[in-house]
Amino acid sequence: MSKKVIIIMIIFSVVFITSCNNDTKKKDITNNIEEHNSKYNIEEDTVNNDVEETTFTYNDFRKIVMFIKDNLKIDECDMIYSSDGKTTVGLGKKYTFGKRDWITLPDNDSKTTQDILCFKSHNNDMLISINIAYTSTNIGNDVVFFMPGHDNNLIDSDLKRLSDFMTITYQNLIITIHQTSRELVDYEITREIGYDIEQILLKFNEDMQKN
Repeated sequence: MSKKVIIIMIIFSVVFITSCNNDTKKKDITNNIEEHNSKYNIEEDTVNNDVEETTFTYNDFRKIVMFIKDNLKIDECDMIYSSDGKTTVGLGKKYTFGKRDWITLPDNDSKTTQDILCFKSHNNDMLISINIAYTSTNIGNDVVFFMPGHDNNLIDSDLKRLSDFMTITYQNLIITIHQTSRELVDYEITREIGYDIEQILLKFNEDMQKN
């Protein structure tokens, strides 16, 4: 057997062994990830990567608030308050990571970046606030938080039955739905309001794309 053939066989053996080792490492890493996900009940692909590139302007934000105000209807409830961009809130830089003193545009203290719509049930037992906040960063479209149900044992307090909370992100907007009740909150109401708001936002964006 010639020296060239022997050298080629040695090189092939080294490449084959290295490839097998890499495959084994990949399998070990994959198995570790699967074990970790299984242990902590993590599903694969839980991150929403469907982020639209469109970012709403401040004027868009003002139009969206009015569009939600005009189109959101909640059964057995009346709207009792709408801030309409007229209420500014001051906190101080101590509470805003040193960014701003007022919850407004950085260059204009009169242009608030948050608005509130409040609804009250006809029997005065339930209050629902829709809080809409404007940011400069596109976060994507998703539901990022929903309060666990009052029938779980995570929180040992009867007060958990009186409040419900849901957070929606839509492009560069953050929308929270907060329901409070004298007796027992209805989580289905919060979910349905969230769905209705999502449909209103999609309709607004569709109309805006047409113009």
